[in-house]
Amino acid sequence: MSHSWRNGGWVAVEAFDNPPVYASAGGAHMTLDGWSRFLQEVLRMEAGTALLAPPAIQRETTASITPTGSDAYGLGWFITSRTWAGGRTLTHNGTNTAFGSVTWMAPLRGFAVLATTNSWDATGNRSATAMDVLVGRLITFRETGR
Repeated sequence: MSHSWRNGGWVAVEAFDNPPVYASAGGAHMTLDGWSRFLQEVLRMEAGTALLAPPAIQRETTASITPTGSDAYGLGWFITSRTWAGGRTLTHNGTNTAFGSVTWMAPLRGFAVLATTNSWDATGNRSATAMDVLVGRLITFRETGR
């Protein structure tokens, strides 16, 4: 069950997902355990030690295909650089307007953070903001222990 912000409050929404026409933009469905395993494999791809993907796929998965200033985009990942990551980062966020998620990866440090929510607020960005704050706190905790 998901929740959507409507008329000043959270409303439960059952059996919601994007129409199939949007599946080409994502449409992946998996457990959090499955998603964390996927992120671990992406980190291994970045390190050149992937368990599942052959080398040609490893190189393509997080390669930049569209430079956008200091950032780049490649097959679903925004690619940039952050001090806490020791350089290169990969980030992705998404929603089906009922559930939301954000992940940040620091391949050079073998570290990833994933935050998800079963709510979405398209007008006030409450869910997106909460996930961004949580991710920032987790990264700070990893760096400082506080």
